[in-house]
Amino acid sequence: MKPRPLALFPAAVFSRRWLLLPAVFLMACAPMAAAEDKPAAAAPAPVSTPAKEAEPPDFRQKGAAHLAEILRQPWAQGWAGATLEEVRLVPPKPGAAFPTRLPAAWHARIAGPEGKFGYLMWEDRDQGGLIEFAFDDRLAVEGPDGKALSGVTALQQFPLPGEGENAKPVASGCVPTAGASVFDFWRRRLSPSSAEAKDHEEQTRLRDLTRQLRSRISMMTIPDRDGFTGDSMDLAGANPEELAKALQAEAEARQLKAKVRFDRFSFEALKSEINAGRPALLSCVVRVPHKPELSWGHEVAATGWLELGGTRFAGILDNFYPVRHPETVRWIREDAFVSLIIMKPAD
Repeated sequence: MKPRPLALFPAAVFSRRWLLLPAVFLMACAPMAAAEDKPAAAAPAPVSTPAKEAEPPDFRQKGAAHLAEILRQPWAQGWAGATLEEVRLVPPKPGAAFPTRLPAAWHARIAGPEGKFGYLMWEDRDQGGLIEFAFDDRLAVEGPDGKALSGVTALQQFPLPGEGENAKPVASGCVPTAGASVFDFWRRRLSPSSAEAKDHEEQTRLRDLTRQLRSRISMMTIPDRDGFTGDSMDLAGANPEELAKALQAEAEARQLKAKVRFDRFSFEALKSEINAGRPALLSCVVRVPHKPELSWGHEVAATGWLELGGTRFAGILDNFYPVRHPETVRWIREDAFVSLIIMKPAD
């Protein structure tokens, strides 16, 4: 079973890939005898021709190929003509307090039409595979190769008072913050008395719900020694498995007929939930999109799935990624994910 990292508390990443180096076998065939009345001539010594070394991949150029593949998708038509800017190879921050062992990766800013923007990340090894991407936009992904749900309200982490007189503020934490987005989705559907609120009221309600879930979870305050928040507040970590129990307890306290289950991540399970119109919660080990030299264990609300160029991605709402459009989906390759929380109506 995969390890269950403390979300927002980076943990060692165990490789789930096997690298198969193909062996090349040469078969030599002995020449046939020239004639019955003549002795067979000795086989000539084989002449070996030095194999031409393959050109190393130009990883810098891989980003443009990935962007072109994305822009061919019907849901990306509004981004025609987008280009990559600030292409750079980003190594992990040296001496990070909690290294995740994610390797260096290429990162580029996507410059879209009418001032729109996004980002792209891809590998600096193997074939330079696409790691993740996002368009700061509301995209209608619906078809045989992917689906993204609407109706899940995004919430960014926010500061809470620290303990002690001179304590820094502490982040609300990804675990309860993500949990609040998914719980609120079901609260509005399972509680007949729930009224739609204005945007500012909705954010206030989500923050209150985050605090309530936080009170049901064992939270750990983590000094921000690496600059995730620009030294403005400490981080907060928690075990995602506790979130599942907190969501179930909160549902029962509010008399919502829902059931919550914690499990290891499965792309097929996620796909099934999204296709049924149900968001999920995922824990993962990922880079920070706007600070890719940093990475951590992270909990997020999942609202989509996507198959692109033979690679599968989960679509998530990131609670630590400031964007213009609240429904911006961050598409992350499936191998980043560790656990899955499913919340749905009780039978």
